Amino acid sequence: MYASLKLLCLSIFLCTVSLAECAIQATRLDGGNALPNPARIGRAQILPPPITPNTKTELWQRAEKGRCAEGEPCNGGECCNGKTGWCGSGSDFCGKDVCISNCDHKSECGAGAAVPGTTCPLKVCCSGSGYCGVKADYCDDTCQSNCEQPGSSEPNRGDIRKLVIGVEFDDKKLLQKNDR
Repeated sequence: MYASLKLLCLSIFLCTVSLAECAIQATRLDGGNALPNPARIGRAQILPPPITPNTKTELWQRAEKGRCAEGEPCNGGECCNGKTGWCGSGSDFCGKDVCISNCDHKSECGAGAAVPGTTCPLKVCCSGSGYCGVKADYCDDTCQSNCEQPGSSEPNRGDIRKLVIGVEFDDKKLLQKNDR
């Protein structure tokens, strides 16, 4: 009983008060009463109320990363699609008919890049939304450049490392080498 009561007190109050005081508070909680008055539990720390979807705190906003609304722009500076409430790049997010904030955002590659037609380094795919990557959703039928990634047949056997052989830097420019 003593150990379980102590554990209960520690988990509820993160107690630094006496076990007797903690037991009194635990008994009150067990009776269905609301959390006790902080002045009554001495140095104990009461945990804050749980976060609910209606509570707009920094923690909740981080959980909702990638979402936006009128007056609540995207955290990463991306375009906000006012119809869907999602953040992103490319015409689906930055188009005049859908964008409500950060509409001048430039994507990493492709048509929406600062220099239209920019390709990704290391010959990875440029997705339809203007992001660089090697997964299927970057190299699908909406891919803008470097869309042919290693397949499962010879000579590459699906290994991206066999496509990109090396990278050199020359006068601050990225040079890509492929000795296939």
